[in-house]
Amino acid sequence: MNQAYARTFYTEEEAEVEFEKRIRALAALDAEGKNESSEADEIREEMDVPWLAMSDAGQRRMRRLSDSLQRAAEAKAARQEEEENG
Repeated sequence: MNQAYARTFYTEEEAEVEFEKRIRALAALDAEGKNESSEADEIREEMDVPWLAMSDAGQRRMRRLSDSLQRAAEAKAARQEEEENG
C-alpha cells in the first residue's frame, strides 16, 4: 500500500487522530504488561494505514508522542520500583 492509496481512507488530519488513539491504546496495554498480547498485535496492524496516510511532519509528531509516552512509562516504572525497594 502506498500513501496515495492510504489517503483514500483518511485525510492527513484524520490519520493523525486515528494513529494517536492507537498509540495511546498501545501505551496503556504496555503499562498493563500486555505489549505482546493479541490485542496489542491487532492495534499495531490497525496503525499501518493511518501511518501511511500521514505527512512526514505528522509521522514525526507521532514518533515524538511515542517517545514521550515511552519515557513517561519508564519513569513511572522506575518510581514504582524505587518505592517498593525503599
